[in-house]
Amino acid sequence: MVRTVRGRRRAAPLVLTLALVAVSVGCADGAGGTGGAGGAGDPDRWSPEAGPTVPSWQIVLAAEPGAELAELDGVDVYDLDGADTAPDRVAALAATGAHTICYVNAGAWEDWRDDADEFPTEVIGAAYPGWDGERFLDIRRLEVLAPLMEARLDGCAAAGFDAVDPDNIDSYDTATGFDLTRADAVAYALWWASAAHERGLAVGQKNAPDLTEDLVGEFDFAVTEDCAADGWCADVSGYLDAGRPVFAIEYTDRTDTDAFHGYCSDPALAGFSLVLKNRDLDEWRAGCP
Repeated sequence: MVRTVRGRRRAAPLVLTLALVAVSVGCADGAGGTGGAGGAGDPDRWSPEAGPTVPSWQIVLAAEPGAELAELDGVDVYDLDGADTAPDRVAALAATGAHTICYVNAGAWEDWRDDADEFPTEVIGAAYPGWDGERFLDIRRLEVLAPLMEARLDGCAAAGFDAVDPDNIDSYDTATGFDLTRADAVAYALWWASAAHERGLAVGQKNAPDLTEDLVGEFDFAVTEDCAADGWCADVSGYLDAGRPVFAIEYTDRTDTDAFHGYCSDPALAGFSLVLKNRDLDEWRAGCP
């Protein structure tokens, strides 16, 4: 659960037409893969694979608008803000053979988004701690949220993204201002999987380790934040067992470089696509040696 702050950006809110200049110490060689399982089979949908090599990836949600694009050697997958990344940036990455994931905040409202005024006040709840301008959504209200999120998914598909990264699907265990349950979170997450697949997009489980058992059959990969630092990576290993990747972010405010390299060599984390990032998800990146 990271966010952006506009101006700021997502892991604080972001503005991203994207500068992908980064310090890259590539995490295994790896390729994006096409094949593998996840949800109802669709031969035209990207189906990322977990192995035999570990796909190397980058996530940038805080780049300056209009920044030049610099692809990273050996990086196969990019996770970028769906609203702030221009289609030509997505096309440029696709031309290199890379796959792109469209970040969408599924569980929280952000006051800097272009569609912010379309959310009725009754579905906007408590402030998201630590992230100005962000408030939790009442994920039970699909009759209200579905058209809004479908529009975002349509934007991801139209921009040429291969997949979607719906954030904050695990808000049920947080003080949101709503009486949310685990069952509400599962229902909302499964709606996201179905809606993404209908548009030819793969979909990732973002965090929510307690939901893995219910979601792994319908999601195509997982994205984690601080799972190694907090000791819950094993809770999403069902994706690796199913031949699907886990894209794992560890943050520099919790994990230094030495500790990160220790994670890279930890047999318990074999198969995880690890990357070390600053909390604001800017261009800086370090991967496994």
